[in-house]
Amino acid sequence: MDIEKAAPVKVDTTYYYNPTFVWDFVWSPDSRWLTYSKQIPSHMHVVMVYSLETGKTTQVTDGLSDAEFPVFDKNGKYIFFTASTDVGLTPGWLNMSSLDRPVTRSAYVMVLRKDLPSPLAPESDEEKGKEEEKAEKKDEKKPEEKKEAEKAAGAADKAKDKDKPKEAEKVNIDFDNIGQRILALPIPVKNYVNLAAGKEGMIYLLEAPPLLSALYSGGGGMTLHKFDLSQRKFEKFLDNVKAFVISANGEKILYASGQNWTIAPTTGPAEPGKGLLRTAEMEVYAEPRVEWKQMVHEVWRIERDFFYDPGAHGLDLKAAEKKYSIYLDGLAGRQDLNYLFEEMLGELTCGHVFVGGGDLPEVKTVRGGLLGADYTIENGRYRFARVYNGENWNPQLRAPLTQPGVNVKEGEYLIAVNGREVKAPEEIYKYFEATAGRQVIIKIGPSPDGKDAREVTVVPVGDDSGLRHLAWIEDNRR
Repeated sequence: MDIEKAAPVKVDTTYYYNPTFVWDFVWSPDSRWLTYSKQIPSHMHVVMVYSLETGKTTQVTDGLSDAEFPVFDKNGKYIFFTASTDVGLTPGWLNMSSLDRPVTRSAYVMVLRKDLPSPLAPESDEEKGKEEEKAEKKDEKKPEEKKEAEKAAGAADKAKDKDKPKEAEKVNIDFDNIGQRILALPIPVKNYVNLAAGKEGMIYLLEAPPLLSALYSGGGGMTLHKFDLSQRKFEKFLDNVKAFVISANGEKILYASGQNWTIAPTTGPAEPGKGLLRTAEMEVYAEPRVEWKQMVHEVWRIERDFFYDPGAHGLDLKAAEKKYSIYLDGLAGRQDLNYLFEEMLGELTCGHVFVGGGDLPEVKTVRGGLLGADYTIENGRYRFARVYNGENWNPQLRAPLTQPGVNVKEGEYLIAVNGREVKAPEEIYKYFEATAGRQVIIKIGPSPDGKDAREVTVVPVGDDSGLRHLAWIEDNRR
């Protein structure tokens, strides 16, 4: 979007879409170029480069491998990206057979100009002479002195350049024969699912388990690695990472681990607990009705711009928005808003248009207890019509009424629960509110008048479906 012209400019169009799709646009340091990956008809991803000056898009990888996550280096000399040649079975979204197909990716660097040397050129393996070692030692300072000198120099530079706006070095790209300037980085082959640039020559790679099904089944977070191009050093940086972002200057990292977000320096491993964002204490003033009005408008804007049929199945979107907006003042909560979404989107007559989520209040639930029995109402009492035996040796199929010393029999009456007399037609389950997993004293008798009744202690279960299912199996076997 050109703010001055107030007009959007189309950069590219993808051939395919699925719910996991995300454009991975990254700006060059001088903001004159964009790089990103897109799927071509073969379903492979290729690295693309877009020039803001010419408005031209250029494909810079050959499409014979699945190339993703391109990023410019901070000096604008390189583009880093990953590529895979064993991804073939996975691009089809919703193909469950691909979940257990391991994918590996290698990391690459693309040299953008013809006149630049290889960043991986062989280094001299000759030992340094005595004169060179002496010169190095002479230039070395004690850590404290060096720190003070750097601090003083930094302050002087800041004062000197205070009024000078910093301009990024112009990024130039020679597209001729650029494929020959792609080099494999000395990084282990792993299942990398994200890549970001840090300081000059520094990249960060997020490694997922070889089988993504491990993540989907709650297998924890991923591993973040760091690679220093100048040192050609690859090392693990963080464990159990869900997502991360590197700051513009490359000095800080924001990452998610578990339910927490943390800001830490990129110079070394993050200290446990340091930099943790205390999001639970954050408060913000919100006006729900104002938000709901904007959200309804946003829904119709999204359908206008992204619905697969430009004609919206014949629906006049503006008229539909006007029709349903009159109900906004009558909404009492987010559930009402979701209901409004469902009703108005139903006008599209399209499958797979789902509504969910939102800031809903937490409603405290009370687990009722069950005795694992069927009842009949006779003589103004609840009578046990069937007592489910379960398998008391199995904790998952424990039957409350058949425990040793309890032994409730079919045909007996339930007289009282925790001292409260039970009479029909009062709802029987109200006597067992919040009793699941807790001891309850019930009074059982052979007759409705309570004569010869006895008291026993039982522990109701929260769910007796397992007892009923087992009984159904055994009944059919007989």
